Amino acid sequence: TPQTGVYSALHHELKAATFNPLLYVTIDSPALVNPTINGIAQSGYSGFKNYIINGGFDIWQRGTSAVTNSNGIGVYTADRWFTNQTGAGGTQTVSQEYTDIDGGIISTLKSTQTTACLNRCMSILEDISCLNLRGKTVTLSFWAKRVGSETSFTIGSGNDSAYTSINFLIELTPSTNSSVVINSSEWKKYSISHYIPNNSQIAIGFSQYPGSDGDYIQIAQIQLEQGSVATPFENRPYGLELSLCQRYYTQGWLRLLGWAGSELLASGSLPTKMRIPPTMLGYSSPFAAATEIGNTADTSWRISALSNSEFLYYVLAIASGNRTGFSCGYQALAEL
Repeated sequence: TPQTGVYSALHHELKAATFNPLLYVTIDSPALVNPTINGIAQSGYSGFKNYIINGGFDIWQRGTSAVTNSNGIGVYTADRWFTNQTGAGGTQTVSQEYTDIDGGIISTLKSTQTTACLNRCMSILEDISCLNLRGKTVTLSFWAKRVGSETSFTIGSGNDSAYTSINFLIELTPSTNSSVVINSSEWKKYSISHYIPNNSQIAIGFSQYPGSDGDYIQIAQIQLEQGSVATPFENRPYGLELSLCQRYYTQGWLRLLGWAGSELLASGSLPTKMRIPPTMLGYSSPFAAATEIGNTADTSWRISALSNSEFLYYVLAIASGNRTGFSCGYQALAEL
């Protein structure tokens, strides 16, 4: 029979709740932070406690492997993560790998020194995402292992203008940084607590120092949350995480059909409203053998953003026959 109950603790109340007889809730703290449902412990936080987008490294829209050469700046790998590498002749390979951590198969990011150099891989939070963290203590947690060269993981905070430098981990001024050294060749969970000053932006990343060819670091389940204690990693649905990434980058295809020799014009909608009207790159088929269009030297193709969520594609058809069609790929970029 459905039951109605009342629970009070300090200023917290659960009143006149009608319960399914097969579902029971236990609250074992006056602060209501340790509830259980049907005997299963629940986190005291609601969704979106993790301020890092793609901290689980599930989204790789640009491809699951990337190679950067010496002084390669701003090469995106996993969504929201980009590399910065220094060292003459050095190369770095960043790839997605699945592995068993703590009893589950999860996605990871692996950075390998194919030719020894100083490698960095980082993610910068959008300013609007930092507002709620300013003046508070946050905790960064993650799993990691390394083979070979010394590697450190850093959370940095500083004024917004300083983040125009990609070397923020060592050059940010004024800045406050907190770091931990990755010191094990076996999977280990690390955490760092850090105070975020007012008027600060936040960035995180690792620095892999020059060692030997084949040295690598592998990281997984990066989480940034309020408070001084690391809690279990928040697994968001894949589709939701993808839409968060598409605020900064997305790609897709259009099929344009028309009469031969005629101008083809189409408008497209982006899957997610982006951070700003994006920079658009268009490509003819096939996507893998892309030729950039939309520049001043090419009058046959045009693509441009109309807003944060729409774009316009123009093609001057040149094929013969009664009808013609083009498969037109696009990329939309609104990264920080």
